[in-house]
Amino acid sequence: RTIIIDYGGPNIAKPLHVGHMRSAIIGESIKRILRFMGNEVIGDAHLGDWGTQMGLVIAGLRQRKPDLVYFDDSYEGEYPAEAPFTITELEEIYPAASEYSKNNPDFREEAKHITYLLQNGHRGYRAIWNHILEVSITDLKKVYQRLNVTFDLWKKESDAQPYIPDMVQYFKDNNYAKISEGALVVDVKEETDTKEIPPCMILKSDGATLYNTTDLATIVERMKLFAPDRMIYITDKRQELYFETIFRCARKTKLVKEDTELNFIGFGTMNGKDGKPFKTREGGVMRLENLIKSVTDEVYRKVLENRSMDEQEAKDVAEKVGVAALKYGDLSNQVSKDYVFDVERFTSFEGNT
Repeated sequence: RTIIIDYGGPNIAKPLHVGHMRSAIIGESIKRILRFMGNEVIGDAHLGDWGTQMGLVIAGLRQRKPDLVYFDDSYEGEYPAEAPFTITELEEIYPAASEYSKNNPDFREEAKHITYLLQNGHRGYRAIWNHILEVSITDLKKVYQRLNVTFDLWKKESDAQPYIPDMVQYFKDNNYAKISEGALVVDVKEETDTKEIPPCMILKSDGATLYNTTDLATIVERMKLFAPDRMIYITDKRQELYFETIFRCARKTKLVKEDTELNFIGFGTMNGKDGKPFKTREGGVMRLENLIKSVTDEVYRKVLENRSMDEQEAKDVAEKVGVAALKYGDLSNQVSKDYVFDVERFTSFEGNT
C-alpha cells in the first residue's frame, strides 16, 4: 500500500523547537516500521511557507535593508543568486517584526499587503521568498540530519495553492459548501456526534483562504500525485478536533476515495521538571538544536569522566549516544502522554535509558 506520513510541519524563517522533535522522532519511527512491513511510505516535511509570517519577514527585511533591489518596483534585471541575509539574521527578523506589528497597525497592514502581493506573484517578493526558502531549508536539513530523520518530500503549503480555485468551485457546484455569516463553509456534523463539531470554513467572508483550505488542497494534491491508500498526520494532540474536521470535510466532499484511510496521531507535550511545557531559562521556547546540544554535552562530560579516550572520539560517541538517549527518552513514553524532560535521567547509565 502507498502511505503518506505528514510529520514535519516546520515554519519557514523560524528555528525548529522542541515540539518539532516529537513529530520528527515519532514520524520517522512509524515510517520505518510501515516500510519494513512492505508498504511504499512517503514522508513529507510539509513546510509552512505561505501565511502572513512571510509578509512580516519581508516587511521586517525592508525595514532593515530598504535599499535592496527587490524593493525597487522599477528594477527589471536579474535578482542576485545569493540571499541578502543569513539564517541568523532571518531568525531575528521574524520575532522582531511580529512583536513590532502588535503595536504598529500601519506595519501590520503593510505586512498583510506584502503577503497579498507575494501570493499574487510580485517579482521582487517572490525572489526574496525563494531566498528565504533556500536559506531555511538548508538549515532545517542540518538539524533533522542530526536526529537521523529524512523526508522524501519537502512539499510546502504554497505547492497546494494552485489546487484551491478548482476545489472551491467544485465544493460550490456540488452543493457541499454554503454561505454562513458571509463565509463559505462545509457542514461536517454527524447525527452520532456527542459534542459540537464546528463547520469546516473554506473561505473567510473577505474571500481569504485559511489553514483548512490549504490542508484540504494538500489532500487534493496528494491524491492526484500519489493516490495514497492511507494518509497519517502526526502533530500535537491539541489539534485533534481540527484534523477531525478536515478529515470529515475531505470524506463528505469525496476528495478522497471511500477506502482511503485518514489517521491523526496526536502526541503529548514535552515538559520541564516543573511539569510545564519545556522552556529556556529566559522563558522562551527551547530551540531544538540547543536541546540536542544540552544532551550531547552531558553525555560528553560523562564519557570523559568514565573513559580515557581522545577528545574527538569522545565527541563522536557523545553525539551518537546523546541523540539515541533523546530518541529513546521520547519514544519510551506513550505517544499521547505528556512527559518530563530530565537531562540527568535521560543520560544516566543506570536504569531504563
